Amino acid sequence: GMTPALGLAKEERSERVGCLTDGYIGDFGENRGYKLIFCVVPTGTTEGLQKVEEEGWGAVVQIDKE
Repeated sequence: GMTPALGLAKEERSERVGCLTDGYIGDFGENRGYKLIFCVVPTGTTEGLQKVEEEGWGAVVQIDKE
């Protein structure tokens, strides 16, 4: 999963973290103190990522097929 990488980004005091994903990641936790940018592949889903934008600690972008 992404938990180890997201934890490392917090330890390194990152300001922004980009994640390329299919969106099927399950629970990725709470606000870690940096902005998350989820780039979802064309065949993926943004369904489980709403709280990132709703709670204001990141963005979700669906990549077009073209």
